Amino acid sequence: MFQIKATIRGSTVKEAAASATDALRRYRDMQTRPGVTACSVMKGGVLVGQAELVSAAKVEDLVARSGI
Repeated sequence: MFQIKATIRGSTVKEAAASATDALRRYRDMQTRPGVTACSVMKGGVLVGQAELVSAAKVEDLVARSGI
């Protein structure tokens, strides 16, 4: 489970995502909102970098396409 957290005009918005693909989509959506000053993704209480999130989403996509 991924947790996406953004600070928008001093208030905190939190969302949850079950997969890296969904977390990446929500993260990018939050970043484009007006007034966002900070945005982060965590998994199991550990901060996940954007590059790591993109990599995990690509792996999920490959696994889904291959049917493994």
